[in-house]
Amino acid sequence: MSDTLDGEDPLVTLESYDGPPRAAARELIDSAREVDEDMSFGPPGKWSTPSATSTVEIRTGLHRWTIRTADSSRLAGVITVRPGESARVVDLLIAPEYRSTGVATAAIECALAEGRLAPPSSTSEPVVACAYGSHPAALRLTRRFGAARSAERHHMVLSAQSAYRPPTEQAAPVTRSDDQWRVLAERLDDDIVDGVGVIDLTDNSSGHTADAIHRTLIQLFAAGAASIEATVDACDEDLIDLLRSAAFGHDRTDVLIHCDARNLP
Repeated sequence: MSDTLDGEDPLVTLESYDGPPRAAARELIDSAREVDEDMSFGPPGKWSTPSATSTVEIRTGLHRWTIRTADSSRLAGVITVRPGESARVVDLLIAPEYRSTGVATAAIECALAEGRLAPPSSTSEPVVACAYGSHPAALRLTRRFGAARSAERHHMVLSAQSAYRPPTEQAAPVTRSDDQWRVLAERLDDDIVDGVGVIDLTDNSSGHTADAIHRTLIQLFAAGAASIEATVDACDEDLIDLLRSAAFGHDRTDVLIHCDARNLP
């Protein structure tokens, strides 16, 4: 089906199927994420997530001067839906050559109009997404379709062990019981990837003390980490100050996006 209006040629057509992306869609996702990673807009490469349970391929006949003219529409993007924790996680990737062309907006409009993102009748789970690195296009789509920004998390980086200084606590650790990021069902596979040590501090249900963080960092350096990246909820100001006292600097911010499934067509 497509978003054809009044007999005009559609900007996009959509093809849906169950399961993870097929080979061509997988190749597009990989190439798009490689570009995004270079600009810190991609998902953390050290994390894994459940496989997609459904896929929507976005095709367009839009001609770009940088692309050879094709007789048929070209694959321009992919929407995937996967299980999160008590939520459905939607991810949208557009091929770099079709960005800033209206393809993403048309694809979401079409998917909503055709009910492709609507939940099964047996569930009212919310739909969530993540604008990795606060991607401007993702945030514009959020505003365009009335979704809500529900949380932010900072990626903070310690560039080298030589820059490290033991953290100091300015106040007693503050605990939070609302780990909003759990909804993405992301899992840290390894503490060190390509020389970068990774610690996830978004779950602050037990509080993170200066001593506990110091021990973790020393262990990561001893295990071979050349630098360390810490992920922390943007609301945890005391924890952010603690990391800054240890010479961590801000690298990028992710935005969690929430849409009530009852508001979808």
